[in-house]
Amino acid sequence: MNSEKIVSKSGLQTLLVDSPSSNMTSLQFWFKAGSSLESHKNQGIAHFLEHMFFKGSKKFPNMGIAKTVESFGGEINAFTSFDYTCYYINAPKGKALKSLEILLDMVCHPLFLSDDLEPERGVVFEEYLRSIDNPSQFNFLNIQKTSFPRGYSHPILGSEKTIKSFNLEQLKSFRSRFYSNKNALLIVAGSLGSKTKINTLINSYRLPPGEISQFPKFHLKSSPTINIHQKPVNQSVITFVIDAPAFAHPKAATEDLSLNALTFGDLSPLYKYFVEETSMANGISGSTMFFANGGTHFLRLSCPPENLEKILKELPKKITEAIRNDFMPEDLDRIRNQYLASKIYEKESIESYAFSLGHGFAQNGDIYSDDKYIDSMKLVQASDLQTSLIEIFKRNIHATVQLPEKESVSKLNIKIEKCLSGIKTQLISKNSNIIKKTTRSEFDKSVCSVNITPRIKLVHRYNPLSETFALHCFIKGGLTEENNKNNGIYNLLAKNITFGYDAIAYDQLKKDLEHKASYLNGFSGRNAYGITLQGLSRFTKPLLDHFFGTLVNPSFPEDKFLIEKELIKRTLHIQKEDPVKRCFQEFSRLVFNGHPYHMDMIGSDGSLNNITVDKIRTLHQRNLDCKNMVITYCGSQPLDEIFQAIKARVKSLQNKKPNSLAKNALKPLLNQRIDLPFDREQTHLMLGKSAFKSNTKQDAYLKIFTTLLSGQSSELFMEVRDKKGLCYSVQPLHNSSLEAGYWGIYMGTSPEKYEQATAALFELIGKYQTKGLSKKEFNLVKQMIYGQNMMSIQTNDDYAYFYSVPVLHGLGLDFPFKTLETIKQIDLDDLNLFLRKFLKGGWNIVKAGS
Repeated sequence: MNSEKIVSKSGLQTLLVDSPSSNMTSLQFWFKAGSSLESHKNQGIAHFLEHMFFKGSKKFPNMGIAKTVESFGGEINAFTSFDYTCYYINAPKGKALKSLEILLDMVCHPLFLSDDLEPERGVVFEEYLRSIDNPSQFNFLNIQKTSFPRGYSHPILGSEKTIKSFNLEQLKSFRSRFYSNKNALLIVAGSLGSKTKINTLINSYRLPPGEISQFPKFHLKSSPTINIHQKPVNQSVITFVIDAPAFAHPKAATEDLSLNALTFGDLSPLYKYFVEETSMANGISGSTMFFANGGTHFLRLSCPPENLEKILKELPKKITEAIRNDFMPEDLDRIRNQYLASKIYEKESIESYAFSLGHGFAQNGDIYSDDKYIDSMKLVQASDLQTSLIEIFKRNIHATVQLPEKESVSKLNIKIEKCLSGIKTQLISKNSNIIKKTTRSEFDKSVCSVNITPRIKLVHRYNPLSETFALHCFIKGGLTEENNKNNGIYNLLAKNITFGYDAIAYDQLKKDLEHKASYLNGFSGRNAYGITLQGLSRFTKPLLDHFFGTLVNPSFPEDKFLIEKELIKRTLHIQKEDPVKRCFQEFSRLVFNGHPYHMDMIGSDGSLNNITVDKIRTLHQRNLDCKNMVITYCGSQPLDEIFQAIKARVKSLQNKKPNSLAKNALKPLLNQRIDLPFDREQTHLMLGKSAFKSNTKQDAYLKIFTTLLSGQSSELFMEVRDKKGLCYSVQPLHNSSLEAGYWGIYMGTSPEKYEQATAALFELIGKYQTKGLSKKEFNLVKQMIYGQNMMSIQTNDDYAYFYSVPVLHGLGLDFPFKTLETIKQIDLDDLNLFLRKFLKGGWNIVKAGS
C-alpha cells in the first residue's frame, strides 16, 4: 500500500492510501474534538454534534447522506470518544469519489436545521437510557465519576439535562472552535481511482478556521477512591483503576506488556489461579487506556457474588506471588507477539489499517505512533516486567465494585481497603500424492475444492500476498441434532475441544499458540460445529499439527469440562436478568415451535446436568467416523502443499458412509403476545413470525425486503427513529437456516413510547403489504445487496467462512454468488405479490420491559 500526504489550498491535511487490489474504499474524517473539551454546561455536545451531521448537508438534504451511501451498498457511521470524533464511509470499489463528496459536504456544509433538533434529542436520550441499562457501561460511568479528572469524569453522551437542552448555537459554536484544519485529518484509503479528481474535490471544500484543541492532563484523583453500586445483575465485578504514563512515554509499552503478562490468557498467573484452578472468578483482564495527555490501567475481575470476599482476600497474595516469581522470556514473547501480530492482521483490511493511522493522528498526534509503540515493545526484557508491575501497584489504586441488587454492601468498603492495603504491604515486604479432480469457482478463480476422502472436502483459496492464513473445519451437527435432554451438548463440545490433544497438554498448547500469535477456537451453530485457526504464515506447519491434533485426538480433560459447564450455568443465570436475551429466547420458542432451533444454543440447567465429558467425547468420535466435513484453507500456501499436509493428518479417520439425519418437525405459532416483566428504563420489542429456509425463492424475497428496511436511510430508520424519535435502536431481522427461518423487527424504546412505536411498525408493514416496493426502490436494493456482499469479505477468515458453510451442506462452492444472481433475476411483481401475502398477518409480539 502506497501512502501520500497532501494539503489542500485551505490547509486541510489528507492522507491517500492507495491499494488498487482492494474491492472497497474507506474514507475517514478524524477530528481532535471529543468530550474532554466540553464545559460543564455542554457535556455531551461532541456526541450530539456527531448525530446532527447526518441530518443533511447542502448537496444532500433530507437524510440524503445515508440514503446515497447505502444506495450503492456502502455504509456510513461515526463515533465519538474522549479526545476525538471520526466520521467514516466504507464503499465498494469505484465509489471513492462519490463517497468523498458526501463525506466532505456532510462535515463542511451541514444544515443543522432546528426541525431536526427535537427528534434527535429523543434519539440520543434513548441511547443515554440504554447506557444506564447496560451493566458494563453503567460500571464505567461510575469509574469516570469517582476517579477520573475533570474533562473525563462525565459521560461522553452527557446527561439527561444537557441532552434535552442543547440548542443550535451550542452545536455551531463547538464545531466552529474545534472542527478546524488544525485538528483534522482526512484519510482516503483503498481503491482510489483518479488522485487528480480527488485532489480537485478536496480543494473545493473548507473547514471553519477554529483553534488548536488543548486537552486537559489525565491523572486520576490524588486520593484513592472506592465506589460500590448495585445493578440488576447476577454477577459481581470489581475494577481496579491505576494511573498509567502517556502513550509516548518510554515506560508506557513496558507497563502495558507487564499488566497483560499478569492477566491475559489462560497461561497468565492470575487467570490460572482465579479461573482455571479455583473457578472463583468467571474471568479476569488487564488493559491500558490512553488519552491525549495521559493514561490509566484497568484490572477487572468478574465473579459470583458469594466469591467476592474470598477474592478480595486472595488478591494481594496472588498478585505478590506472581510478581515475585520471575517472568520468563516466553511469558514476554507470548504477550508481545499478540501486539506484533495485530499489526500484521490489521493490514488484511483496508478499513482497519486506515483506522490505525487515523487513531494515531487523533489520539497521539502521529499517524505512525502505533509502529513506534511496537518498536519500543521490542526493547523490553523479561526482567523489566517484574520491576514495572511493582511500580504500577505502588501507585494509588481506585476501586469500583458492581453488585447484584440484593447483595449486602455492609462492611464491603473495609474489605476493599484491606485488599488494596494488602497489595502494597505484601509487595513492599516480601495415500496418493496426486490431486485427481478439483472443482474451481466460476466467480473467484483463486478458489477450488477437492475431495480428500469420500466425505472430507478441502476448499482452498490461494492468497499469495498474505502473511496470515485461516483454517476452518466444519462438521455436520449442532443444535438441529439436539433435544431437551442433551440441549447444549454441541456448545459444550466446542468449548472443550481445544483443551489439548494426545500429543500435547493444554498448558503447553496454549503457550505455543500464544507464542505464535495464533488463535484456535471451537464453535457450534445450528447445523454444524468445528474448529477455526488464524495464524501467521511462517508458522503454518506447527499450527497445522495443533489444528488436526485438536480435531482428531482431543483430550477433553475432565477438570476443564467441569469449569466450562459451570461457566455456562452462570451465563444462563445472568441471562435471566437480560431483557434482550429473554425477548429473543421467547420469540425463538414461538417461530421454531417443535423444532430444535427453538432451544438456547448453550442449553438449559436441566440438560447440562445430563451431559458428561464421556458423552461429548463419544459424540465427537462418532461424528469423525461418519459425518461429512469441510476443511477450508485461505492463505499463501499452494493447493498441492496444503492438500498433502491435510491428507497426512486425517488418514486415521475412518471412511464410513455418512449417516442420514432425521427431519425435524416445525409447527410455528402465530398471533402470539408475550409480555416479560422487567424493571428497566427501556422496553425491548420483537415483532415477527416464522419465515423460510435458506436456498428458497421466498428467502431471497425477504433478503430484498430486509435490505430495503436496513440502514440509516431506510424508511424504518427515518420514520420511527429520526422523525418521531421513538427509539435509539430499530432494525429488521432476517434469519434463515437450512431447516427454518424467521423475519421480524427489533426495537428498544421507552415504556411510555411503546404503544406509539408498535403502531408505527404496523403502519410501516401495512404500507408495504398493500403497496409493495416501487421500481426505484427495487432497483436500488439490488445494487445495495451487491455492494454489501462485496464489502463483507475482506480477510482470510471472512473467505473461509464464506465458502465452508454452503459446501458442507451440498449447496456448492458458488452458492453465495448464485444467490446474488437469483436476486438479480427476481421480478418486481412477483416480489410484491409475495409481500402482499407474507405481511398480511400472523404477527407475534414479544415485549420485555415495563
